[in-house]
Amino acid sequence: WRPARGGVHAILPHPGLLGAIIMESTVFTFGEDKDVRAWDERAGGALAKITLPSVVEVGAATRDGHLVFGCDDGDVYDWDGRTAAPRKLDHHKGVVRAMVTSPDGALVASGADDDEVHVTTRATGAHVALPGHAGYTSALAFTTDGTQLATSDGQGHIWTWTVDGRRLATFAGHTDWIARLAFTHDGRLVSTSGDGTVRVWAPDGKAVAVLRGHTNLVNGLALDAGNTRILTTSLDNTARIWTLATGALEHTLPHTSSVFGGVFSPDGALVVTGGDDGVVHVWDVATGNELDHFEGHTATIWQVGIDAAARLTYTAGLDGKVVLWELPVTPATPSATGTGDPTPAR
Repeated sequence: WRPARGGVHAILPHPGLLGAIIMESTVFTFGEDKDVRAWDERAGGALAKITLPSVVEVGAATRDGHLVFGCDDGDVYDWDGRTAAPRKLDHHKGVVRAMVTSPDGALVASGADDDEVHVTTRATGAHVALPGHAGYTSALAFTTDGTQLATSDGQGHIWTWTVDGRRLATFAGHTDWIARLAFTHDGRLVSTSGDGTVRVWAPDGKAVAVLRGHTNLVNGLALDAGNTRILTTSLDNTARIWTLATGALEHTLPHTSSVFGGVFSPDGALVVTGGDDGVVHVWDVATGNELDHFEGHTATIWQVGIDAAARLTYTAGLDGKVVLWELPVTPATPSATGTGDPTPAR
């Protein structure tokens, strides 16, 4: 799966854009205007729009094609992208800062400034509170079977829990706030931090590897579909590809400014990154060479995602638009990392 010459598939304008998520051929966007909008991914046209009493801070897609999102007034909602009003699921006593859905879509985990993480059952709205987070929740991740949750706070603490609220393990080692969390298929946990390190942990909380090389906040994290490689992005003007099994650095991908997001292609052969320069960069995973770059934003790109089924990359920028990029299929040698959906960087 390789780009011939990438082109713009669609441009979705949303003034004051804060986030974008693709699920089941629908693109959801939300912004400072308190609007949440649904778009047709293939045609690029608007499907529906709702306006809320507060600003949406974070969102996550569900397996059935809904968007769940949290607001700066603490409310958590569920919206199908079609109806005139969302369904309220939960409420926090502070700004909702982090959100993730379980792989089967049945549960929503949300964290806020109220020192709690809630695990909410979408069908009923009932939730379990996970206490003890200092100040705010910085990152969340479910295991691939949806039975456990990892949580972190602004002081570098990480915990794992059962979804009914029993604490399992504490992970100590980071010296600054946790930016991203992701589980591997076999239950290992990967974390990135403001301390510039990437850490791989066993389920019992013991460190398996510490990946050093970044010199600033590591703000982005992605695993390839085969769980053989890690992609990280950083404010140090680089993205890096690491071997998951050993923690060895494979390639440093240089940029001219801070990098805010990156993803693997579905077959693991490519990496797509974006950042402060407003340019989308496409890299060969095997060699670390830049294969192509696309220009379409006029400001910082702070989010990069991918829709594996549609073979589209999407980028969200401070210029108030989401750009969907076509990456055409051309003959290529399949990657050894396998095929399937990547785990996206937020």
